[in-house]
Amino acid sequence: MPKRRSLSSFLLLIAASTNVVLSQQPKQQLQPLGDVLHLVLDKDKDQKVTMDEVNSQITMLEQLFAEGDEGEEYRNLLKGVKVAAPKMFELLDSTGDETLSKFELKYMTKFEKSLKKEGGMRDLLREVFTLLDSDGDDQLNVDELLEGSKSSEVITKITVQFHQLFPLRKTAGGLEDFVKS
Repeated sequence: MPKRRSLSSFLLLIAASTNVVLSQQPKQQLQPLGDVLHLVLDKDKDQKVTMDEVNSQITMLEQLFAEGDEGEEYRNLLKGVKVAAPKMFELLDSTGDETLSKFELKYMTKFEKSLKKEGGMRDLLREVFTLLDSDGDDQLNVDELLEGSKSSEVITKITVQFHQLFPLRKTAGGLEDFVKS
């Protein structure tokens, strides 16, 4: 019976193999995140990703990291992903057809790019922070977060700014309706 290898040994083997393969190929740019997600999640290759396909991939990853101390961090991460996935799916599904097209998944690439230095996310977060920091002390407390989440004016301002960076709905009002639902 072959010995079971630890996750770290397996990952080391993959990393070494990848290094050999990459060193033999011309350097190429990484594919955009949205394209990679579409490729990985669209199991039946019908050009649309369903929530069942997302759940199937999450389950596969849970099984992959089911045992051993090395997988604990990934198991915890997957718990959070499993909770957030339905709402993220609904947010990205701008057409409301309960599938994600390659175009809709491109927002993940846009999100990834927004995190870079001049990508816009930093400015958005500063503006949101300023809106929520009602006492102007440069700190957010629970009361300010709760107050902001209940304020129609604050929600409107945040969704308008978010919509400018990520037009996930036809209008900022449509995005605001989604947030309030």
